[in-house]
Amino acid sequence: MHKLVTGSLVLAAVFAVTALLGLPVQAQTYKIIYDVGNSSGESPGATLLLSKSGRLYGTMQTGPNGGSGDVFEFRRAGAGWIFSPIHLFTAPFGGDDGADPINKGGLTVGPDGSYYGTTEGGGIDDGNLSLGVVFKITPPLTACLSALCPWKLTVLYKFQNSPDGAFPHGNVIFDAAGNIYGTTNEGGTYGYGTVFKLAPSNGGWTETALHSFPCCGLPDAGLAMDGAGNLYGAILSDYYNAHYGAVFELNPAGNDWNYSVIHAFTDTTEGCYPYGGVVFDEEGNLYATTTQCGPGNGGTVFELSPSDSGWTFQTIYSFVGNRGPQSTLTIDSGGILYGTTQDDGAHGGGSVFRLSPSGGGWNFTSLHDFIADGHDGVYPVGGVTLAPDGTLYGTTVNGGAYNAGVVWQITP
Repeated sequence: MHKLVTGSLVLAAVFAVTALLGLPVQAQTYKIIYDVGNSSGESPGATLLLSKSGRLYGTMQTGPNGGSGDVFEFRRAGAGWIFSPIHLFTAPFGGDDGADPINKGGLTVGPDGSYYGTTEGGGIDDGNLSLGVVFKITPPLTACLSALCPWKLTVLYKFQNSPDGAFPHGNVIFDAAGNIYGTTNEGGTYGYGTVFKLAPSNGGWTETALHSFPCCGLPDAGLAMDGAGNLYGAILSDYYNAHYGAVFELNPAGNDWNYSVIHAFTDTTEGCYPYGGVVFDEEGNLYATTTQCGPGNGGTVFELSPSDSGWTFQTIYSFVGNRGPQSTLTIDSGGILYGTTQDDGAHGGGSVFRLSPSGGGWNFTSLHDFIADGHDGVYPVGGVTLAPDGTLYGTTVNGGAYNAGVVWQITP
């Protein structure tokens, strides 16, 4: 039996909501907590990271006044929030720190308390390469004012296309030994992406491509790890076996890794194009989404259950529309799933939803439907962040007063 993910330390906060599970269902209240404008950047597309101190961290795909993106912090101030950019990416405008953090999975807390992430661009060496980086950003000392002791960003690795990969779109995770794992959307031996490992070595990091995808893998999200150290993820296509995407597993075997497909989307009735990553419940069942196809043509939420003979696939919800979930689901300790749809919903601008297990089935609740031409935000490509008090946080890449996206919360 596969065990619950251990590699991503961010999930610890998600599993702190056990006390909420006995509460009755109540009306949800949607609120914009920050309306993004050009002076603060544009398109906050990543899933937010909630720190132990209650602060939110995320990334903008575009920096202030058309820059290369930024990392930002929200901290509470009375009944409101204060927005602060903590790093402005400078590549390709004379810097090599990274550019275009389009990673929907957001930042990850490392064993050292720093935050780790990826950018699709930047990492320029000798002016020739701009294929993305893995970075960490370290907070200032608690005894020092942030204005005097700014956050420090360190580039851990710059991708070089082959054989290591290029253009990472997903978040990273850690194993118990402090190694980092992730995916690239392109590059590698065949040009269609890789699964990579960064191992700490002599004060730096050594990169290894654990697997290169043949046509046409293109993984668009990060990985999950079970208690045995196996890695799981999704690809958009497998030309030879699954034109509509697949879920894969990588098993450590000495110095090598064995790759296998645990489910191939060969029939569009199951859904197609799994852009998001995978999550596990406490029983070892795996959950993920597809963005299109399915009975309603708007994507699906599905479950893969392990058994002695392999994995059993089940569609647990089908969306009606054209383009559904793009992000990785969030799961709480009671097995309730939370997610977003990029488009569709009741008003065509996307939605926030909840799926609750009930009597062998699942109850679907739409928590908020975005209005395509409204000011409440539109197109949530990132996932849902769940606070211990049951509050949900998220972002949209467009909409709001300036059509540059919003940061939102939904309170129970």
